[in-house]
Amino acid sequence: MKRLPSLVLAVCLLLSTTASADLITIAPSDSFYAAHVDDCRYEPHEYVTNGTEGYVTLWYTPEMQRKYDNAANGLTFSGPYLYTAPDGAEWIAVQSEDPRDSFVWVLRSDCAELTENGTAADGVELIPAAEHIPYVFRLTNLTVFLIAALAIATWLLIRRLFASRKTQ
Repeated sequence: MKRLPSLVLAVCLLLSTTASADLITIAPSDSFYAAHVDDCRYEPHEYVTNGTEGYVTLWYTPEMQRKYDNAANGLTFSGPYLYTAPDGAEWIAVQSEDPRDSFVWVLRSDCAELTENGTAADGVELIPAAEHIPYVFRLTNLTVFLIAALAIATWLLIRRLFASRKTQ
């Protein structure tokens, strides 16, 4: 019986104890993010692609005029970081499918923020996905190898043609 009050006291202390922790964000290993960390802010939100043409363009970086890919409207994604460009345009960092690229970037104006219940925030009208989405050609290691092999084969063929003309 003497243990009962101390046991009740221990249970009460455990139930009344609250835990708190700070959110630790790990900076991505993205070269653009690293160079512009002061212009980026951590604002995790859920978004849906909502481009005026029925698709959005994903870019390697906001400053580079090099497309990564196009994505149909209606795709949802988490965007942890926002970058504000010198012209005031806001860009969302999107996790890349390619392990060599940490992020690709999409204009915030081409997306709609989602609320907790999955609807577009601020009554934004969602635009349906386009039937035809333009293909973005990307150089891969295989593509570079094939181009190099074609160049070598062409050079060898031209060399052989000129060699046969000299012997005639």
